[in-house]
Amino acid sequence: MTLPDKTELPTSASFEEIAALLRQYDLDPNATGDSVRYRARTDELWPIGNEGSGKRYEYRRVGNARVMPPLPVLRLYEAHPRTGRRGPDKKPRKPKGQK
Repeated sequence: MTLPDKTELPTSASFEEIAALLRQYDLDPNATGDSVRYRARTDELWPIGNEGSGKRYEYRRVGNARVMPPLPVLRLYEAHPRTGRRGPDKKPRKPKGQK
């Protein structure tokens, strides 16, 4: 699915709202607010930073939440999809007590 036009997106969104957009546009069907936060902490390509971080976009505070422009995050997920997740079990699990 192609990304929406800039005018179709909110001007700012929380991590939870960005996760919902990632699911909506099928960029990450399993996205949660926590998974987006984790990527923000660990991915060097993450386009948003705190004030003075040198990143092109900055977080803003709204109440108790950090918000950011969603389009750069959606572009990141489109260009660099998440990989390395744990996959499904290869064989059935054994009941407790059996080896």
